[in-house]
Amino acid sequence: MNEPAASPRPFIEVITSDTALRLLNCNVLFFVVVATLLRFTRFPSETTTETVTQDDGTSVVQVISTPVKFWFVITTIFVLPALIVLFVFAEFVKGSVQKYFNFLLSPIGKGIYLLMIALMIVEVQKTAEIIFSMIIFVMATVEIVVGIIRLTRDPQAPGTMLHSNSEAYEKSVERPKLNRPI
Repeated sequence: MNEPAASPRPFIEVITSDTALRLLNCNVLFFVVVATLLRFTRFPSETTTETVTQDDGTSVVQVISTPVKFWFVITTIFVLPALIVLFVFAEFVKGSVQKYFNFLLSPIGKGIYLLMIALMIVEVQKTAEIIFSMIIFVMATVEIVVGIIRLTRDPQAPGTMLHSNSEAYEKSVERPKLNRPI
């Protein structure tokens, strides 16, 4: 009648589970989107006022306008949204990204990808962007550590870097059949 209570899963299994990584990646995605939207608010030329005292003792207020840099515009409008869409497809739509961006299938690859995005966001020397970039950096480091833990526990398991070289992966990937030999 009395069934033994199920033992709780070890902490290491909980933090390396697919559900925990999916939750972490959703949080990272939120911070990346917010940081990208913050970059859109930086588009107007930033103006600063400076009070200059002339030789005759009068003060003149000068408005100094700094134009937005070309690379900032390109990364904000084209590059970061494209990287966000690619990450969303890698996380939620499995079939389309596996073929061309195989490194996004493993936690280590996703972590390095997120480190690159964090470095692109920190390009702006504003407090909010630096804070968001640091948060993304920490979450990407956690993703890399989880990937290393998974890799050391079972190198041939799905979701590891070595999985792509395994026989199970080769059997699971559908390749087009050629009608003639190459």
